[in-house]
Amino acid sequence: MSAMLRALAVGCVVAVAGAQTQSAGYNNGAYGYCSVAAGGSTHRVYRAYATVRGGYYNFIYGYGATIGGGMYNTDGGSWSTVSGGWYNHAFAPHSTIAGGHWNWIYSYAATIGGGMYNSAYGSWSTVGGGWYVKSMSTWSAIGGGWSSNAYSQSQFIGGGYASYSYRWYGTIGGGHNHYVYGYAGTVSGGYANSVYSSWGVVGGGWYNHDHGTWSHIGGGHDNYISGTAATVGGGQSNRIYSSWSTIGGGWYSFIYSAYSTVGGGHQHWIYAYASTIGGGMYNSAKGYMSRIGGGQYNRALGSYSNVGGGYWNYVYKERSQVSGGQYNYASSYCATVGGGGYNGVYSSYSVVGGGQSNYVYNSHAMIGGGSGNRVYGYNGGVHGGISNSAYGSHSTVGGGWNNRVYNSYTTIGGGYTNNVYSGSATLTGGESNYVYASHGLVLSGGWNRVYAYSATIDGGTYNTAGGSWSSVLGGFSNYATASWGHISGGYNNYAGGESSTVGGGSSNIAQYHGYIGGGASNEMYDSYSVIAGGYDNIIYTEHARIGGGRLNYIYGYSDSIGGGGYNTAYGSWSSVHGGFSNIAGTSWSVVGGGYDNAAYATWSWIGGGFYNRAYGPWSTVAGGYANSVYSYSGTISGGRSNSVYASWGTVLGGYVNRVYGTYGTVSGGYVNWATGTGSTVGGGYTNSVLDDWGTISGGTSNTVYAERDTITGGSSNYVYAYAATITGGWDNTAKGSYSTITGGAENLVTGSYSTVNGGQYNLALSQAATVRGGLANEARNYVTLVGGGRYNTVYSSYSTISGGEGNVVYYSHSLLTAGYGNYLAGYGSVITGGYENYGAGTHSTLVGGTYNSVYSPYSNVQGGYSNVASGYAAALHGGYNNVVSDEYATVTGGVTNTASGESSTVTGGDSNTATGEYATVTGGTDNRALADAATVTGGVAGAALGYASSVSGGYDNTAATKRSNVVGGISNYVGGYAATVSGGHSNSVYAPYSVVSGGDSNRVAGYAHTIVGGVSNTIVTDSYSYIGGGSGNEISDGSYASIVGGVANEVSATYASVGGGGYNVASGSAATTSGGFYNEAAGSYATVVGGYQNTASGSYSSVGGGYSNKNAGGSYAMIGGGYGNSATSAASWSGIVGGKGHVNAGAYAIVGGGADHEVTSAGTYGAVAGGSGNTVAGTYSTIVGGKDNSNAGSYSTIVGGLSNVVGPSLSGGYIGGGSYNLVAEDAEYSAVLGGSGNTVGEGASYAIVVGGLANTASGPLAAVIGGNYQLATGYASAIGGGSYNGALGSWSRVTGGESNTAGGAWSTVGGGEAHSAGGAWSRVSGGYGNTVTSGSSYSGVGGGQENYVSGSWSSVGGGYANTVGEDSDWSLIAGGALNEVTDGSAYTSVLGGMYNTAADSSYSTIDGGYNNRLHGDHSSVNGGTANSAGWGDSSDSDPVAYAHVTGGNGNAAGADYAGVGGGHWNTVLGSYGHVNGGDSNIVYGQGGTISGGFHNSAYGTQAHVSGGYYNAAFGDYAVVQGGSFSEASGDYSSVQGGTSHVASGTNSLVNGGHANVGTGEGGHVSGGMYNTASADSAYAGGGYQNTAKGDFSFIMGGNGNTAAGYAAGAVGGYQNFASNYYAFIGGGYQNVASGYLSVVSGGWQNEAGGWGSGVGGGFQNSALGENSGVLGGYGNIAGGDLAFVAGGYANTAAGTNSFAAGSYAVASDDYSAVLNFYKDGGPEYCQSMGDYTVNFCGVAGGVMNNGVTLPINMVDMTNLWRRDINGAVLYYATIVGGQLNTVHKEYATVIGGYNNYAAAEASYVGGGFKNKAYSNYASVLGGFMNQASGRFATVLGGSRNYARGRFSFATGYMADATKDNSAAFGFKSDGEKCTTRQENEVAVCADVVTINGVDVLGMKDDSRRKLVVDAVESNAKETMELKSLLDQQAKTMAEQDKLLHQLALTLEAYSAQLEEHSAAAAAAAEGAAATAETTAACEGDGVPPELISRLLFSTTTTLLLIDATALLCESRERRLGLLS
Repeated sequence: MSAMLRALAVGCVVAVAGAQTQSAGYNNGAYGYCSVAAGGSTHRVYRAYATVRGGYYNFIYGYGATIGGGMYNTDGGSWSTVSGGWYNHAFAPHSTIAGGHWNWIYSYAATIGGGMYNSAYGSWSTVGGGWYVKSMSTWSAIGGGWSSNAYSQSQFIGGGYASYSYRWYGTIGGGHNHYVYGYAGTVSGGYANSVYSSWGVVGGGWYNHDHGTWSHIGGGHDNYISGTAATVGGGQSNRIYSSWSTIGGGWYSFIYSAYSTVGGGHQHWIYAYASTIGGGMYNSAKGYMSRIGGGQYNRALGSYSNVGGGYWNYVYKERSQVSGGQYNYASSYCATVGGGGYNGVYSSYSVVGGGQSNYVYNSHAMIGGGSGNRVYGYNGGVHGGISNSAYGSHSTVGGGWNNRVYNSYTTIGGGYTNNVYSGSATLTGGESNYVYASHGLVLSGGWNRVYAYSATIDGGTYNTAGGSWSSVLGGFSNYATASWGHISGGYNNYAGGESSTVGGGSSNIAQYHGYIGGGASNEMYDSYSVIAGGYDNIIYTEHARIGGGRLNYIYGYSDSIGGGGYNTAYGSWSSVHGGFSNIAGTSWSVVGGGYDNAAYATWSWIGGGFYNRAYGPWSTVAGGYANSVYSYSGTISGGRSNSVYASWGTVLGGYVNRVYGTYGTVSGGYVNWATGTGSTVGGGYTNSVLDDWGTISGGTSNTVYAERDTITGGSSNYVYAYAATITGGWDNTAKGSYSTITGGAENLVTGSYSTVNGGQYNLALSQAATVRGGLANEARNYVTLVGGGRYNTVYSSYSTISGGEGNVVYYSHSLLTAGYGNYLAGYGSVITGGYENYGAGTHSTLVGGTYNSVYSPYSNVQGGYSNVASGYAAALHGGYNNVVSDEYATVTGGVTNTASGESSTVTGGDSNTATGEYATVTGGTDNRALADAATVTGGVAGAALGYASSVSGGYDNTAATKRSNVVGGISNYVGGYAATVSGGHSNSVYAPYSVVSGGDSNRVAGYAHTIVGGVSNTIVTDSYSYIGGGSGNEISDGSYASIVGGVANEVSATYASVGGGGYNVASGSAATTSGGFYNEAAGSYATVVGGYQNTASGSYSSVGGGYSNKNAGGSYAMIGGGYGNSATSAASWSGIVGGKGHVNAGAYAIVGGGADHEVTSAGTYGAVAGGSGNTVAGTYSTIVGGKDNSNAGSYSTIVGGLSNVVGPSLSGGYIGGGSYNLVAEDAEYSAVLGGSGNTVGEGASYAIVVGGLANTASGPLAAVIGGNYQLATGYASAIGGGSYNGALGSWSRVTGGESNTAGGAWSTVGGGEAHSAGGAWSRVSGGYGNTVTSGSSYSGVGGGQENYVSGSWSSVGGGYANTVGEDSDWSLIAGGALNEVTDGSAYTSVLGGMYNTAADSSYSTIDGGYNNRLHGDHSSVNGGTANSAGWGDSSDSDPVAYAHVTGGNGNAAGADYAGVGGGHWNTVLGSYGHVNGGDSNIVYGQGGTISGGFHNSAYGTQAHVSGGYYNAAFGDYAVVQGGSFSEASGDYSSVQGGTSHVASGTNSLVNGGHANVGTGEGGHVSGGMYNTASADSAYAGGGYQNTAKGDFSFIMGGNGNTAAGYAAGAVGGYQNFASNYYAFIGGGYQNVASGYLSVVSGGWQNEAGGWGSGVGGGFQNSALGENSGVLGGYGNIAGGDLAFVAGGYANTAAGTNSFAAGSYAVASDDYSAVLNFYKDGGPEYCQSMGDYTVNFCGVAGGVMNNGVTLPINMVDMTNLWRRDINGAVLYYATIVGGQLNTVHKEYATVIGGYNNYAAAEASYVGGGFKNKAYSNYASVLGGFMNQASGRFATVLGGSRNYARGRFSFATGYMADATKDNSAAFGFKSDGEKCTTRQENEVAVCADVVTINGVDVLGMKDDSRRKLVVDAVESNAKETMELKSLLDQQAKTMAEQDKLLHQLALTLEAYSAQLEEHSAAAAAAAEGAAATAETTAACEGDGVPPELISRLLFSTTTTLLLIDATALLCESRERRLGLLS
């Protein structure tokens, strides 16, 4: 085809000249020029350039027309097109029919896209498709649909059918049967909607009618609007008859007054202006600006009244409110009801917060909530509760039920049936409490009574506070009956005495001022005593105290027991602080705690520990174990087995320490002895103090042999002399009295008072000799000292070497402090360091240095190098090569200085010499003090030649006469007595008492003159003249003359003076020239103060200074200074203060300074105060300063500046300064206050320019405050400052800034830069670049930068680059940055923030935030960030209306009436949807809501999520009421809180909890966690991991329960499983109901497996047969059909119709019964005896068969012998009787007794209590707690005996046969252990042993004496042997120390293991407690608790606990095996 068309086209081009046509196909005809019939058949083309491409029977009559195909189409318009179809007709040019059939176009450029029977009659009109559609007017368009017509221009119908638009710009979006009669009216969709008004809108719905201009109906049906700009958002049958009103939705609501709103709901009525109803139904608002938030049947009748919600609430009065609830009434002014129901407020300013049936009858009263509450008193209050009443004014009831307050200022906080009858009382809660006294207080509790003033009860029940200020703080039946009595709680306590206190507990009794802190049954029978707690404690005396514990007793006055148990205090003021079984046996005795401690002596004290005894008065045992004090005031602080036998002896700790000496002390360690009086051992081990007052502080093997010796530590130190001391180290020996060794090693002290302070190999060999440490130092003489160092030696007494190395002292009283190789040979001499110094002079001193020498007595050298002191008492203080050669002479440093005169001194310098007595040279070089008392102090080549003369520095100065002085300078000379030259150069004085104080070449030749300095000054006159300095000054005549300074000044008259300057002359009497140059004071008393070439020639005339000033003789004329000033003779009393070139010709005029000023003769009283070139030509005019200023006005002023001019012909002109300022002619009273180039224009009276540059105030009353280039031209215009500002309008203002313009009348620019306020009354308050355009009246910018306002009455408050666009009138941007209200967005506000945009919006608001957007009318964004109201899910969405975002971040309200209440990233895309807050919530469905939370979603229609997070409501009308991660995906499904729920079934409900799932239709989960209702109508009522998966199944709580069967159920419990139809479990743990209609009522691990079976409860019971049952118990099995177990333990009913009861009953035969009711358990099993038998097992005589008593002998069930410790069955073990006995090996036997244990093969226990036979063939015949642990060992009986060796034997008490073949007979009265030490020994421990009445242990006296002597000799021999062994022990001590260290580490490891074992024991105890239920349950299996305890607390706790559990639990498996 394409090839053919190309061929035809080519042919057309070729054939142009011949007018050829082309045709193809069949029967086609192309008759027009260059026309084409390309294919098809029977086409006709009659016009040029026309084309038919295909089809058949198509006809073209239009020029250049085209038919693409189809059939029977007609194209009659030029260049028109019919693309296809059939029977289409295009009769107009440029028209197009794309397809379809029977379509017609009659108008230019019209288009029909397709469809059928469509018509286009209007030019450029369009019909997109459909059928029977007509586009009747220009630019109208119909998208499609059926039978719709567009009759007017620019209309649009999107589709639908039977819709009609009759006015311009009408729009119908879709639907059917719509009508648009109003200009620009719109119907968006729906059906049968109509718009009759201009710009009216109907968004959708049906039968909606909009008659109001700019009104809007969003949807719904049968809604109606007749008011302007009204809105109905949707709903049904809503009516608005007023303007600017809104109905958001709902149905049958009516608004009759303007600016009112109904948010939703139905059947509301608003009759009053600006009223609101938020929602609900049947609400009415009749009060002005009243409000109803929602609810139903509410009435707001008063102005400004408010009903928040609820139903049948009424507000009758102005400004009253009911926030919600039902049937509430606010009947008075400003009354409030917060909610609840049936509440009423009948007085003003009162409140009912909520609740039900609450009423307030007085003003300013309040009820917070509750029910049935009443307030009758003024300012009374009831905060909540039920039936509470407040009758008194200012009374309060906080809550509770049935509480009453009858008096003023009284409070009840809550509780039930509480009553307060007195004023100012308080009752905070509880039940049935009563307060009868004022200021009484009950805080809580019940049935409490307060009867006394200020009494208090805080909690508890039946308590009574009967005394004033008494108190009871809780408990039960407590009585505080006396004043200030106090009880803190407990039960039945009694505070009967005044100020008595009971802190709690029960049955405690406190007397007068007594205190009982708590506990139980504590009693005191006297006053002022205290029992802090515990129970059964008793005090019988006053002022006593018991801190707690139990069964403590006090019998003495002021005794105390701190706590513990069984403690007793007998003496007055004695005390036991705690512990157990302690005794304070006499007055002032104390036991601090511990166990079994006893203080038997007065003032004795035991701090704690156990088994400690204090037998001596004032004795002390602080703690430890088995310590004893036998002496007066002895002390043991702790440790073990320590003893004090001497008075005031002390042992502070350690073990086996002994104190035998009075005042002796052992501080710790072990095996230390303090035998001497006052001796002390501080610690260590094997230390001994053998004499009085000796001390060993610690260490090892130290020994003190003499009195008052001390060893502070170390090892193997020995002290042999009186008061000697060794402070540590090792192998040190002190043999001198009062000698000391402070440490080190192998040091020796032999002299009295000698000391070695550490080091090694040091010797102190003489009395008071000291070596302070170091190495190999020796102090060999009396009172010698070596301070340290090494190899130092002192040979002479009273000498010292402090340190260093190799130093030697040979002479007494000498000191050598340090250094190396120094040598002292002079008596009392000193060397303090240095290197190889030599001191040979008596009392000489050499302080450091090198190679220094001292040869003379009392001389000293203090450092330096190669210095020599050879004069008596000479001193040389450093330097190099200095010599002191005369007595008392001194050289202090320097080089090569010599002091050779007596008492002469040279203090530093180089080559100085002092030869005169007392002569001094203090530094310098080559100075000489050659006369006595002469002084040279520094300098170079100074010479002091006269007595007491001095030269104090300088160079080449000479003081040649007595007492003359030269103080510095160069080449100065003094030749007069007591004359002085104080410095300078070449000065000279030749007269007495004259002074030259410096300078150069000054000369004085007269008496007592002074020249202070200067150069070449001369005084040659009589006396007392003075030259202060300067150069070339001369006083040539006159006494008392003076020249203060200057150059070449001359004074020639008495009293005349020249103050300074140069070439000045004072020639007049008393004339003064104070300074300057070439000045002259020639007149009497004339003065020239200074300056140059000034002349004062008249009397009393003066020139203050300056240059060439001439005071020509005017009386009292004055020239203050300046240059070339002239005061004429006419200028009397005038003055020129200063300046230059001034001429003062005016009387009384003054020129203040400056230059070239002139006061003309007209300037009388004129003044120029400074500046230059100023001219005053007006009377009383003033120029204060400046330059070239001219003041010609009267009374005018110029205050400085440059070239300022006040013109003539004016008064009061003023220029404050500046330059080139002008107050022009006739500008009366105008001013320029400063600046430059400022002008007050001609005639601009009262104008002012305050300052600045080039400012102009040219309008009357205009003002420019400052700045530069400002222009104020408007009348009364003003500019405050800045630059380039203009105030052009009348009364306009620019307050500052730069380049600002106030162009409109009354416009204002507040400051900033580049602002423009162009509109009238416009304003820009500040900032930069802000603009209010010229047409923007009453608009403003408050500040900020580059803000722009183009609309009237609009504002930008501030910020940056904010824009209010053109025609955006009444809009506001309050601040922020880059915010914009776009063009045409009127009444729109952006209140702040940044990058916020309000586009195409009216009546909308952005409250602030960042990057928020508005795109719709009546919408708002209330802050936040990136929020949008008006855009949908894309940025190019059409704007919406009434969308709101109230804040947050990233929120978007993208649909009509959508709202987001805040939060972050919340989105609403469904109309009428709302998100109240939260984070990342999204609403897709219409009407969906999310109340808050985050990441919640509402997808379904009217779906709702009330909060939480990650919740989703997918189903229509689905609800998620909070929680998290929950999903309501089924229609009408609901999740009511909790987390991770799923409600996926239709109408499913999950009611809280966590991770619950409702998947079945109507499935319901009411709470709990991980519960599932997966079947239809299944229900899970809570609990944890419960599953209801059978239809109509249910679970009512518990954990892990499953109801799998149809209608199966479980009510509570844990891991229960009901798996069959109608199966039921009532609770319990791991129960199974698997049979049809089976029931388990509770218990643990029970099973009802048979059809109709049941288990009533218990543990591990099973009902497995049909209709079988177990009533309860433990481990029972009903296995046969109709079998029954009545309860008990381990019973089995296995036969059909069998019965078992009791314990271990087994009915295995059919129709058998077994009853085992043995008292203590009986045999393990009691079996049935066959079918139809009954067997009863019981105690002897208790079992009967047919009335006949049967004999029975049973072993107590608490005994255990069936299995060994490993669980193996025992066949030959025996227990004959008793209880809790155990055998664990074959052939073991226990005959009886209690808690006995035979643990080995063939072991035997005959009876008794807790006896143990641990080894094979061991036997214990009886007794108490005996043990036989050796093989074949025997304990005959007795108590606590041990037979540990093989074939050993023990009997009696505490007998211990530890060795093989040994026997122990313990019969000692003191209870000491009787132990065998070796094999084959028989140990008999007794006080007396008789045979046939003869004491075999007795002896005669001589025999006894002989034994004693033998013993003494033996002990002496042993002592010698021990002494000989000491050396050997010392040699091995290091190895022993190492071993001890290893042992200590091992001990620490054992301690750690002990702690681990203790922790394991504690853990095992916890495990035992945790498994107590298992233990109790398994006791019936024959396992005694004693065995369980033993297993739990063994060292292998965990493994044995597992074994014990296996042992305990095996019996059940065995029984189940029997059944199977």
